[in-house]
Amino acid sequence: MNSTQKIALNTVIQLIGKAITVATSVLVIAYITRYLGVAGYGEYATIFAYLGLFGAILDLGFFVIAVREIVKHPTEERIILGNILGLKLLFGAVIFSIAYGLTLIIPYPDIVRQGILIGAISQLFISLNQAPLGSFQASLTMYKATLSDVLGRLLLLLLVWSLTNQSGGLIAIVWAVVWTNMAVFGLNIIMMSRRYWLIPLFNWQEWRRLFKAALPMGVVMILGVIYFRIDVLILGYLQGSYAVGIYSAPYKILEVLLAVPAIFMSSVLPVMTMALRDAPVKAKQIFQSAFNFLSLLALPLIAGSLAVATPVMVLISGPDYIASGQVL
Repeated sequence: MNSTQKIALNTVIQLIGKAITVATSVLVIAYITRYLGVAGYGEYATIFAYLGLFGAILDLGFFVIAVREIVKHPTEERIILGNILGLKLLFGAVIFSIAYGLTLIIPYPDIVRQGILIGAISQLFISLNQAPLGSFQASLTMYKATLSDVLGRLLLLLLVWSLTNQSGGLIAIVWAVVWTNMAVFGLNIIMMSRRYWLIPLFNWQEWRRLFKAALPMGVVMILGVIYFRIDVLILGYLQGSYAVGIYSAPYKILEVLLAVPAIFMSSVLPVMTMALRDAPVKAKQIFQSAFNFLSLLALPLIAGSLAVATPVMVLISGPDYIASGQVL
């Protein structure tokens, strides 16, 4: 199977999986938004927007660097990923401790502060999960990640559904997210174990090399996350949780849709890396083809959102979110 066929196969499998995860994610959004109400969902969105900023600092572009380095040096995969895992474990504890410490001087409600403390566990496992994903990505076996993602979304749907029937509250919903991301990480580690068990390594020289390679891209990614997340935090500070709920519900739906181009480009990345190394002209052709495909994909999404935004928001989240249609 050539590179083009591998990209096509990976993309098709991931799109099928994404169709399932989109459906389950929409159901999860519907349950959470209706169950927590506008203000409660605003608190939920604030928790994960805040943690997302610190998660971006921890990620720092290591996923892309891992894929690139594994493609270049496949025999060193275990060393590369093990050191990224160890680095994230150590610095994750430091970064999220700082994140929680800052909440003590930010005028957040106690329930948001508690949610941030618990949700930090979820954000840590999301970041750690990039290590096994780097292996799947480099070997063009992202169907494994798709499988774990689908099972994780179904688990989250089950947990949220059960909690909404038991009056679990916001903190219980945050715990559901934590358990789901821990389960997804564990499943990916198990799928990797057929080749080797991924364990954290603590080689300071390798950490320094990886950090130096990841820093330029990491800065760009951090700025991107700030651009997409800071508005929620500013809105919450100025207008409160209700406004955040109205604003964040449609953005959550957009995040689900934005996963489609991310999946496609994640399949292109390893092939692009090899082409840049062996045939720069071919790399340019791959990039142009990818850009053309994504441009064509964006047009119907834009037209559809303009036509049915408000009915979609009311259908998913209920009449309390009718104002969210204009945001979408």
